[in-house]
Amino acid sequence: MMITFLLITSSTHKPDVHSFVKSPCTLEKDLDGRYIAYGPTGMEDGWIAISYVEGVEDDYEPEELEKIKNSIPDPCFFLVEVGDRPDKASFLDWFIMNLDNPENFMIDNDHGLIMSAKSVQDRIRGRIEWLLAEQ
Repeated sequence: MMITFLLITSSTHKPDVHSFVKSPCTLEKDLDGRYIAYGPTGMEDGWIAISYVEGVEDDYEPEELEKIKNSIPDPCFFLVEVGDRPDKASFLDWFIMNLDNPENFMIDNDHGLIMSAKSVQDRIRGRIEWLLAEQ
Protein backbone atom coordinates (compact mmCIF):
# COMPACT_ATOMS: atom_id res chain seq x y z
CA MET A 1 0.00 0.00 0.00
CA MET A 2 1.44 3.36 -1.04
CA ILE A 3 1.07 6.15 1.51
CA THR A 4 0.54 9.63 0.10
CA PHE A 5 -0.09 13.16 1.29
CA LEU A 6 -0.50 16.57 -0.30
CA LEU A 7 2.06 19.31 0.10
CA ILE A 8 0.27 22.61 -0.47
CA THR A 9 1.94 25.93 -1.21
CA SER A 10 1.18 29.20 -2.96
CA SER A 11 1.03 29.20 -6.74
CA THR A 12 2.21 32.83 -6.61
CA HIS A 13 5.66 31.69 -5.56
CA LYS A 14 5.91 29.56 -8.73
CA PRO A 15 7.07 26.55 -6.75
CA ASP A 16 9.69 24.26 -8.15
CA VAL A 17 10.22 20.75 -6.81
CA HIS A 18 13.97 21.42 -6.81
CA SER A 19 13.41 24.08 -4.15
CA PHE A 20 11.72 21.53 -1.83
CA VAL A 21 14.52 18.99 -1.80
CA LYS A 22 17.72 19.99 -0.06
CA SER A 23 21.25 18.67 -0.24
CA PRO A 24 22.51 15.99 0.41
CA CYS A 25 19.48 14.42 -1.29
CA THR A 26 19.39 13.11 -4.81
CA LEU A 27 16.52 14.25 -7.03
CA GLU A 28 15.75 12.44 -10.27
CA LYS A 29 12.89 12.83 -12.74
CA ASP A 30 11.26 9.55 -13.75
CA LEU A 31 9.46 8.65 -16.97
CA ASP A 32 6.06 9.55 -15.47
CA GLY A 33 7.20 13.12 -14.77
CA ARG A 34 7.44 12.58 -11.02
CA TYR A 35 10.52 13.62 -9.12
CA ILE A 36 12.05 10.94 -6.92
CA ALA A 37 14.08 12.10 -3.93
CA TYR A 38 16.22 10.01 -1.63
CA GLY A 39 19.00 10.49 0.84
CA PRO A 40 22.76 10.08 0.56
CA THR A 41 22.68 6.39 1.45
CA GLY A 42 20.23 5.58 -1.34
CA MET A 43 16.65 4.40 -1.41
CA GLU A 44 17.14 1.79 1.29
CA ASP A 45 16.64 4.54 3.88
CA GLY A 46 13.43 5.72 2.25
CA TRP A 47 12.38 7.87 -0.66
CA ILE A 48 9.56 10.14 -1.79
CA ALA A 49 8.06 10.89 -5.18
CA ILE A 50 6.71 14.40 -5.78
CA SER A 51 4.42 15.51 -8.60
CA TYR A 52 2.30 18.57 -9.27
CA VAL A 53 -1.42 17.77 -9.44
CA GLU A 54 -4.26 19.86 -10.86
CA GLY A 55 -7.94 19.88 -9.97
CA VAL A 56 -7.45 18.77 -6.38
CA GLU A 57 -9.54 21.64 -5.03
CA ASP A 58 -12.65 19.93 -6.41
CA ASP A 59 -12.10 17.02 -4.01
CA TYR A 60 -12.26 19.15 -0.87
CA GLU A 61 -15.26 19.85 1.31
CA PRO A 62 -15.99 23.60 1.42
CA GLU A 63 -14.80 23.97 5.03
CA GLU A 64 -11.53 22.15 4.26
CA LEU A 65 -10.84 24.36 1.27
CA GLU A 66 -11.66 27.45 3.33
CA LYS A 67 -9.14 26.33 5.98
CA ILE A 68 -6.47 25.99 3.30
CA LYS A 69 -7.31 29.28 1.58
CA ASN A 70 -7.27 31.16 4.89
CA SER A 71 -3.56 30.30 5.09
CA ILE A 72 -2.73 30.03 1.37
CA PRO A 73 -5.16 32.09 -0.76
CA ASP A 74 -3.86 30.72 -4.08
CA PRO A 75 -2.97 27.10 -3.33
CA CYS A 76 -1.24 24.64 -5.61
CA PHE A 77 -0.93 21.00 -4.74
CA PHE A 78 1.88 18.46 -4.92
CA LEU A 79 1.23 14.78 -4.39
CA VAL A 80 3.95 13.19 -2.28
CA GLU A 81 4.19 9.41 -2.41
CA VAL A 82 6.02 7.93 0.55
CA GLY A 83 8.40 5.09 -0.13
CA ASP A 84 9.86 4.95 3.37
CA ARG A 85 10.20 1.59 4.97
CA PRO A 86 7.79 1.36 7.94
CA ASP A 87 10.71 0.91 10.33
CA LYS A 88 12.61 3.89 8.85
CA ALA A 89 10.57 7.06 8.43
CA SER A 90 13.69 9.13 8.88
CA PHE A 91 13.98 10.38 5.29
CA LEU A 92 10.38 11.59 5.15
CA ASP A 93 10.75 13.35 8.50
CA TRP A 94 14.05 14.86 7.34
CA PHE A 95 12.32 16.16 4.19
CA ILE A 96 9.53 17.83 6.20
CA MET A 97 11.95 19.23 8.78
CA ASN A 98 14.07 20.81 6.03
CA LEU A 99 11.34 22.64 4.15
CA ASP A 100 12.38 26.27 3.82
CA ASN A 101 9.79 28.65 5.24
CA PRO A 102 7.46 25.92 6.56
CA GLU A 103 4.86 28.57 7.30
CA ASN A 104 4.38 28.82 3.51
CA PHE A 105 3.28 25.17 3.27
CA MET A 106 0.36 23.11 4.45
CA ILE A 107 0.09 19.35 4.59
CA ASP A 108 -3.04 17.26 4.02
CA ASN A 109 -2.44 13.63 4.97
CA ASP A 110 -5.81 12.50 3.50
CA HIS A 111 -6.82 11.07 6.89
CA GLY A 112 -8.31 14.25 8.32
CA LEU A 113 -5.18 16.18 9.23
CA ILE A 114 -4.76 19.47 7.38
CA MET A 115 -2.23 21.76 9.02
CA SER A 116 0.77 23.97 8.43
CA ALA A 117 4.08 22.29 7.74
CA LYS A 118 5.38 24.18 10.78
CA SER A 119 2.83 22.34 12.95
CA VAL A 120 3.81 19.03 11.36
CA GLN A 121 7.44 19.82 12.18
CA ASP A 122 6.38 20.39 15.80
CA ARG A 123 4.67 16.98 15.78
CA ILE A 124 7.81 15.33 14.39
CA ARG A 125 9.93 16.99 17.09
CA GLY A 126 7.47 15.75 19.71
CA ARG A 127 7.36 12.28 18.16
CA ILE A 128 3.62 12.64 17.54
CA GLU A 129 2.14 10.75 14.58
CA TRP A 130 1.16 12.96 11.65
CA LEU A 131 1.24 10.88 8.47
CA LEU A 132 -1.71 8.65 9.38
CA ALA A 133 -3.24 10.85 12.11
CA GLU A 134 -6.88 11.88 11.90
CA GLN A 135 -6.22 15.23 13.61
